[in-house]
Amino acid sequence: MKKFTLAFFLLSAFALTAQTTHNINWFVGATPGTLAIEQGDTVNWIWTDAAPHSVTSDAGATDTFDSTILPAGSDYSRVFNDVGTNPYLCLVHPSMVGTIEVNVLSVDENETLAFSFYPNPVIDYLNIDSVEVIDTIQLYDISGKLLMDAPINNKKATVYLGVFKSGVYFVTVQSGDSKRSLRVILE
Repeated sequence: MKKFTLAFFLLSAFALTAQTTHNINWFVGATPGTLAIEQGDTVNWIWTDAAPHSVTSDAGATDTFDSTILPAGSDYSRVFNDVGTNPYLCLVHPSMVGTIEVNVLSVDENETLAFSFYPNPVIDYLNIDSVEVIDTIQLYDISGKLLMDAPINNKKATVYLGVFKSGVYFVTVQSGDSKRSLRVILE
């Protein structure tokens, strides 16, 4: 039992630091603009048309990366650990451009948003009451995979979790520049 408890706490601690994966549809004519991410996040480009493409860092990028030219149906993932700006393009279709802006992971922000949530464990619905207007609520599984990203724009929210399997999940509540994460158990 002690080994199970220790493994559960270690897994929970890992999940709290898990980063986000951002998906970008990569197709002829794509210009996804600037994607702001946190240090340690992963960006996954997905080829969504029948053409070959590359994802290649452009001049002035903080990181140097190159997927090489890959056939239709491919994808390319990269973890961005260095803070800075990363313009990129497709070598086959140079008009396909974008930028990844990597920002410092901020832990201090998590302490500024005051809200209550109930019940925990959750059977179907999670209720969140906040002092500030909630902009978004995100749900992550224990591996850090984003499962839901819902705009709220209200001080109260009821989130239906009944469609997900029983287990441990992490919910991030964001209001303006403040956000806070919590662990919920779904029965």
